Amino acid sequence: MDYLFDTSKTSIMTRTNMQEFIDESQEEYSKISEYRQAMRIIQQVANIDFAPELLRKQEFLAQAIGKFEIVYPSGRVLQQPRTHNFFRGELREYPESTSSLHRKLYSYKSEKDKALYRLVSDMRIYEFSIILKEFEHVQSWDVCDVLYEALAQHYGLETCWLDITSDFMTAMFFANCWFDRKNREWRPLRKTDPEWCEYGVLYHAPSYVINERWAHSGLGYVVDLTDDGFEFHSGSVDKVISDFRDMGIPIEPIGYQPFRRCEMQNAYGLYSYGNYSLRKDRAFERLLFRHSDKLSAKIFEMAEGGKRIYPQEGISIIQDTIDDIASSTEFTIEAFRYALYRSHYYALADENECLKDLAEFQVNRTPIKIVDSSHWNVSAADKSKINRYYSYFSIGETGTFRTYSEEDKYYLRPWMIPENGSAQRGIVDFKPLKFSRIYSFINYSFRLLMTTFKDLKMADY
Repeated sequence: MDYLFDTSKTSIMTRTNMQEFIDESQEEYSKISEYRQAMRIIQQVANIDFAPELLRKQEFLAQAIGKFEIVYPSGRVLQQPRTHNFFRGELREYPESTSSLHRKLYSYKSEKDKALYRLVSDMRIYEFSIILKEFEHVQSWDVCDVLYEALAQHYGLETCWLDITSDFMTAMFFANCWFDRKNREWRPLRKTDPEWCEYGVLYHAPSYVINERWAHSGLGYVVDLTDDGFEFHSGSVDKVISDFRDMGIPIEPIGYQPFRRCEMQNAYGLYSYGNYSLRKDRAFERLLFRHSDKLSAKIFEMAEGGKRIYPQEGISIIQDTIDDIASSTEFTIEAFRYALYRSHYYALADENECLKDLAEFQVNRTPIKIVDSSHWNVSAADKSKINRYYSYFSIGETGTFRTYSEEDKYYLRPWMIPENGSAQRGIVDFKPLKFSRIYSFINYSFRLLMTTFKDLKMADY
């Protein structure tokens, strides 16, 4: 595979770069005039002389092109249509670009302490998921799998996922706006702000390069079924780890979920392993652009103060509770056992040892407590408000393309892949995910999949 970019170099975003994005976007969405108008903002970045067009409406993607139901390692996804590019915007050029959980893990020296903090992170995700499952909208969601870990990432919890988007304007929003935690609101970056820096960063990768990673990945061949469950193919785990190192980690779509933030951000995710950094990923180029008050203000205005990126939705009613869960140190025994199952360091048989180690472990000088019942709850009034809010929720009426294979397939979820080879004791408990007759990207090249779809009739514009 030919890699496009030298990761040791950083380029300055030019009008030529912008024109390339414009041309591809116009080709993909040429029949959608509002999007074509909104993309004119890209042309203006170099001169900071913006036209007044509003940002495109989110709904055009699904209404214009349709939806695809495809299985990825994380589950059954109702995927938004692919575009030609992937992006990630960052306010400044950091030494590394990695997931929120890995940034936290850097502060721990021993493998044991890192494993214990991973347990804490997973327990928080479990408690978050239990809260979501209280709502009728989630209980009745049958469109695709609810990706609780991906939702946790998008609603402020630490995970191994690194946010990627297929939408240029979403990336530019994150590269030009910052979140004021004191006042809990997004703000356009200004020279007087404490977050100010001279240059913002846009990571960019052509999607076909990322797609080829699925074709070369060993993920689809990781497990053999046995009478007792499954076992790793001889050497295949090391092959997967080698693939990730040599080819790069595949990117998965988040698609449509019960809550709209992922959809509005055209969200994709990259599940990072070990010392992975987007900065070192050879598929992504780094483009710098000079910050200015005018540029940030215009992008903020076009994103309607962030509402097109962070929609005002029912779940915001319990954002305080979600924020508390994100920093919690007290968990139920059910949350602990969920996290223990996911651990690579501890096996299920090590429950007592793990509980003892957790009792001696602290996060921000606060001990970890395992309790019988959760103190997290949503009031009846708030639950009723949220249920009413989503009672008319719809992802549109356009058709969904479902494709099928003739054989059952068994995959490991992203978090099951060992970072240090198959010797980690916790992986003996993992159970592969079985999907029956549902098509997947994993074993097939992107070109083969496109051949499968070539005769399908797209939704009318």
